[in-house]
Amino acid sequence: LFNEDDRGVPLSRLQLPPPPATQGSEADRVCAEAQVLEAKEEWSAVQERLELALKIDANNTCALYNFGRLLQYHWNSPDKAEAMYLRALQTNGRHVPTLRNLGYLLLSLRRNISTAETMFATALQHNPKEIDVLSGYGSLLQDARNYPRAEHFFQRALKVHPTHVHSLHKYGRILLYVHGDAVAAEKHFKTALDNAPHHLPVLIDYTQMLLSFWKQLGMSRRKSVDRAVELLDRIVQINHNHIHALHLIAVIEHFIRQRPVKAERYYRRVLDKSPKHLPSLPKYGTLLLEMGRVDQAEELFRRMLEVDPKNPPLDGLVHYGHLLRVHRHNNQQAAFMYKRALRTRPTKSVPMSPDDNTRCWLCTNSSSIKVAGLCCGRSTVVVEDQWWLEPALWQPDAAKIDFDQNLRPDPAPRRA
Repeated sequence: LFNEDDRGVPLSRLQLPPPPATQGSEADRVCAEAQVLEAKEEWSAVQERLELALKIDANNTCALYNFGRLLQYHWNSPDKAEAMYLRALQTNGRHVPTLRNLGYLLLSLRRNISTAETMFATALQHNPKEIDVLSGYGSLLQDARNYPRAEHFFQRALKVHPTHVHSLHKYGRILLYVHGDAVAAEKHFKTALDNAPHHLPVLIDYTQMLLSFWKQLGMSRRKSVDRAVELLDRIVQINHNHIHALHLIAVIEHFIRQRPVKAERYYRRVLDKSPKHLPSLPKYGTLLLEMGRVDQAEELFRRMLEVDPKNPPLDGLVHYGHLLRVHRHNNQQAAFMYKRALRTRPTKSVPMSPDDNTRCWLCTNSSSIKVAGLCCGRSTVVVEDQWWLEPALWQPDAAKIDFDQNLRPDPAPRRA
């Protein structure tokens, strides 16, 4: 009944089968027995009691709703769960728990945002303070990038339940990434962790906030990094194979603490678990390049290009270009990597060397400004931590590379 083409169909228009006659009391008693068995995690017995309740009354809302929950969360059968929820709503279109669960199912598994919104809105008409509906509705709007309305529902949820972890986390993300208010976001993240110390998504976002917004939080760089590593260690203790946490530890040990041996250990753990992990491939390749293990570094850069040939990471392209230019003496291929880097991100220049202020940028190499080559040389101007070199065009269609001869006396390569 619900599919990807639905656009918020009202409940009154759903073409559902007519319900049989109801015999509520006995079926409700058996359904209550099933809920007791659920608390004991006796799942087969739960299903038997729910089936019996539906034999007594095929339209019993309690049995249909709880059978839907069993199918959705334990038996992992979303299609059958959806059918149960729809039958429950045929009987009682005001049943808020069913509206809520069906909304979550449509949102998370079907990505059917419009019909999920219908479920949440209908549920709130009947119970404006249903915390999970308020939070779920906020998440739906957040995913749709309707941040003002998402904020409204998260604020309503937190008025009802000030320590609701999901709402604290999601609203904290809006405060941090939409408004850039790290101080307010930290308050929400801390409250969430006070109530759920092992909540992994909150721990990850709190960690990234410490690494990126430490100045706004009034912390020193060292203190923020130490605190971030504490949180990442907690994540790894909870989940030894948490790829993102392992990757962040590797990056911190590599680029901030400059502990290459420890960084390599974490990069290896990431790639052992996820050989195609795109963020780690170029960074581990850069580490190996810094350690003089050029062949191994090149292998990782090539794997990076195989994993995502259309949109490889900017840092990988730049450092692969450095490897090709310095260690392989292949300016032509280096130029190709630098040009790809310039096309990958809206930047006017990219670093030619990771350890000094040499840059490469697109420049004219003929009388026609429509032909852009690649020029490389020293840059002396910094504006807001971004390097700018002029002229810098956005039409890279020439194969030529020109190096500042005073900087790098490499012969100009032949045209392709």
